[in-house]
Amino acid sequence: MHQPKALQRIVDVYFRDPARTTAVKAGTHVLSQDGYNDKLYWVKKGELSGYLNTDDDSEMTAKVFR
Repeated sequence: MHQPKALQRIVDVYFRDPARTTAVKAGTHVLSQDGYNDKLYWVKKGELSGYLNTDDDSEMTAKVFR
């Protein structure tokens, strides 16, 4: 897969070492709204959906990657 140089550098620095990567199963929540996060995520395969809880307790959904 051809990637721009800047993206390839990020992949090389952050994701080449298997000890720094984690595979997650479908349906796994990786982030919570207003939660603490100190990780960088790269979706290699599959898709990622994002959900936003609003002040009126409704939920908005957005397809982030496909």
